[in-house]
Amino acid sequence: MVGTVLSGRYEILEKVGEGGMSVVYKARDRVLNRIVAVKILREQLTGDENFIRAFHREAQAAASLSHPNIVSIYDVGQDADKHFIVMELIEGKHLKDIIRQEAPFPIKQSLIITRQICDALSHAHQKNIIHCDIKPHNILINEDGRVKVADFGIARAVNSVTMNLSDGIMGSVLYFSPEQAQQETLNRTSDIYSLGIVLYEMLMGNVPFSGENPIAIALKHVREDIPITDEMANRWPKELINILHRALEKNPDDRYQSAQQMARDVSTCLDKIARNPKWDDEANQTAVFAGLNPNETEEEELALRRHRREKSVKKTGSRKHKIGIAAILLIAMSLGIFIGLWKFAPAQSVEMPKLIGETVKDAQGTLEDIGLEVNDIKEKEDQDFPPGVIVDQEPSEGTKIGKGKGVTLFVNKSDGGLVQVPSVVGKTLEDAERLLEEAGFQIGNETNAYSEDIPEDEVMAQNPRGRTQVGYGEKIDLVISMGKEIETVVVPDFTDQTVEQAKQRLASLNLELGKVEEQENDHVNSGLIFKQRPGKEMIVEAGSTVDFVVSADREQEQENRVRTYTVKYKLPESAVESKVDIILKDLRGTRTVYTGSHSPGDVLEETIKWEGQQALVQVLVNGSVVAEEIITP
Repeated sequence: MVGTVLSGRYEILEKVGEGGMSVVYKARDRVLNRIVAVKILREQLTGDENFIRAFHREAQAAASLSHPNIVSIYDVGQDADKHFIVMELIEGKHLKDIIRQEAPFPIKQSLIITRQICDALSHAHQKNIIHCDIKPHNILINEDGRVKVADFGIARAVNSVTMNLSDGIMGSVLYFSPEQAQQETLNRTSDIYSLGIVLYEMLMGNVPFSGENPIAIALKHVREDIPITDEMANRWPKELINILHRALEKNPDDRYQSAQQMARDVSTCLDKIARNPKWDDEANQTAVFAGLNPNETEEEELALRRHRREKSVKKTGSRKHKIGIAAILLIAMSLGIFIGLWKFAPAQSVEMPKLIGETVKDAQGTLEDIGLEVNDIKEKEDQDFPPGVIVDQEPSEGTKIGKGKGVTLFVNKSDGGLVQVPSVVGKTLEDAERLLEEAGFQIGNETNAYSEDIPEDEVMAQNPRGRTQVGYGEKIDLVISMGKEIETVVVPDFTDQTVEQAKQRLASLNLELGKVEEQENDHVNSGLIFKQRPGKEMIVEAGSTVDFVVSADREQEQENRVRTYTVKYKLPESAVESKVDIILKDLRGTRTVYTGSHSPGDVLEETIKWEGQQALVQVLVNGSVVAEEIITP
């Protein structure tokens, strides 16, 4: 391809990358004399007319996007059998490559990247464009550290026309939303779910769900909650945990309803990190992230520069001020004048929150968030509160107190604040939560697991165990049964196979042969399957039956065809009133097909139906054969 000129305008200079759907080249736009990227679709996509129409439609729509965090699309074209898009050339790395090299990322840098992706998605969603394939492979970080989301047009076109679980999409299914895994309608929250998976991968260095094949991974997206361990919860700010949980809700209605909502929570979490040095792991960032700046827009960057200049001016003035004071002190000391101590400006104050009714652990977290600490814990009796909770505080609620100051907590006096945990194993999740909350406990982590014995949605384990003594208000972790694990099978294509061949393959897949019907089909050889239920690539439970429709045997059909024959016989004039029978012997056997009484001279004319290659017809009068004939088609 190097040296080729597409549409008489785009000169291919070198290959810079490739993926499952396209090959990317660096090129020169001869008209505008600028360097661009040209993405040429692979042949397996260009052979589908429906896809090509969708591709041009979606790529042209994506070309309307103009945002600093979105790779700009300049042109969409076709040269002979080559379909291509021309876009902004990004000098940088794919996020996937950086994850492989550097993950897990520092919390701050993970959030900065996430917020920029949120901004890109927000802009696209406002234009009613859904990406449908948010993953690190489609996210670039340029040399300045700015995030660039790519493939808005191509991802949506592929998803709407050609993507299914058999197309080798392991790279994408790792980031699928549950509705995408179930091939349901997608909306903007589907992109948010995928972004939640990307955030998790940046923080952990691996995706939350993996498996041997796309089906297994897709089922985990539908059924399993993201793994958030106690170690993660202790290491990460609770705001970060909340962001992950909300972005990765299974029900789209429970997720962030817009990328802007998610961006606001990400910004709040970044603010907390800025206020609490223990969360700020910026010192651990690698050279890859050196250019990343949480201020995405040029306006914010300019404001940041102004702020730095102002700080510089203040520092300069401060140094001059200190020199002047030092000179005055020296003069005063030389004159024997006593100089009093300098008093600094009062520390920044905060309003004391209400801590009464909380556990000590929760109160410590609340105080830590606003820059205060627990100075002392004392006991105090109060019959109106459960044992082990805070019944009083100093300073009281609403009091102004300087940051960094200590607080005294008064805990309700009891036998160590220990309370017996109710046993909720075997209870429904709703009943278990109610019983624990009524006993004064909090619900901790809720995880799911399969069980052969415990019905679905019942508690199969708890920690701490029931009837043990723990502190009042502690968190109780629950394991919820998902019922028996259902083994699933992807139904293959059985067309053009015999029933016997299909039966052997069904057995190897743990499936059963269902009903087999025969129908005429002039386009399929006799005895071969041409319809099946369920259809190919459907996901069914192991042990399910598969029904087939087979092309009928045309020779046998000919033999079994029903034919008609008219029997004619005139009774003699000399005969008396007589009983007349017609006996037929054909493929179905020997049987009487007519019985009646007739007078002398009557003419019998009766049409009968017969099957097979030949038949014997006999006319009996009063039990004696008076006429017979062999008939053929």
